[in-house]
Amino acid sequence: MLLGIQNRFRQITSLTFTSRSQAGSQMNWHMNGTGTVAVRETPQSLDFDETITLSNGRIAHDKKRWRFSGSQLYFDRFRNGDYEQIFEFAYQNGEWVLQKHYWCDPDDYHASLQIEPQLIVFTIYVHSSRKNECLRYEYVAK
Repeated sequence: MLLGIQNRFRQITSLTFTSRSQAGSQMNWHMNGTGTVAVRETPQSLDFDETITLSNGRIAHDKKRWRFSGSQLYFDRFRNGDYEQIFEFAYQNGEWVLQKHYWCDPDDYHASLQIEPQLIVFTIYVHSSRKNECLRYEYVAK
């Protein structure tokens, strides 16, 4: 099963990005963007090097790492020059289920992951006393 999922991740070439501040947020994170994804394969992971053109014209670069093991899928973010595991998903009853949230004081992170034949939707939710954010990445396969 994971081999088929890995192949879908390997075929990703582009993305759309949306961030939205939800009710009660003080952040005003309202941004859209489109971009490209270069997928690099290592023996342990698939790394996404993303270039996103935001709706305000700014160019953003991001790196994400995806690791696969058994029926588990791990997401690592690139921060301060290194990758850090943030989320673990398990395949249960036909869907990817987040195993635990990630806490980075004062923010609490949750996520959802949907994998379809030509589309991967990865959504991150950030909550704190000042934040109530939704960041959505829609990855498109070639």
